[in-house]
Amino acid sequence: MPSRNVSDILKRDDEDLLRLIVRTAENLLADVLDSKNRWKLHFEPETKAILDRGWEGFRDASRKVLNRLRNIPAALWRKLDDAGLTGVQLRMKWELLWADLKSGWLGRIFKRIDSLLKSLAAAIHLGELLKEYKEQVEISLQNLEAAKVSDVTSLVPLD
Repeated sequence: MPSRNVSDILKRDDEDLLRLIVRTAENLLADVLDSKNRWKLHFEPETKAILDRGWEGFRDASRKVLNRLRNIPAALWRKLDDAGLTGVQLRMKWELLWADLKSGWLGRIFKRIDSLLKSLAAAIHLGELLKEYKEQVEISLQNLEAAKVSDVTSLVPLD
């Protein structure tokens, strides 16, 4: 089983860390959209049905972005670097995300994921779809800012 220690995670290469961002965002949204989510948050039934219809589009875009983040060509690396998603900047953002996941404060986790997806969208056009869907989920949640549970670093897929 891979280490769940942030210092071990930060030793991974940039490609792997970028993919972990996307996969963590996907896991977070899947968890929140689950009617038995750990935060005990709820959506209006009509709103939940609309979000559920958009879920497959989000997952499809997520898969495409993940594929773009394999064997990244030089031109895309330049865009990722310009967006602050390489090297020290990427690791700083990952460490902050990890701290938010450990805190369990959903509002902060959503804001951090939003920042990361916004940066990703500056480099990969489908990143915008990921960010927008996440924002729609966030807007639709009731009592988001008060939502807190214990450590949710288990949302990071370290396999």
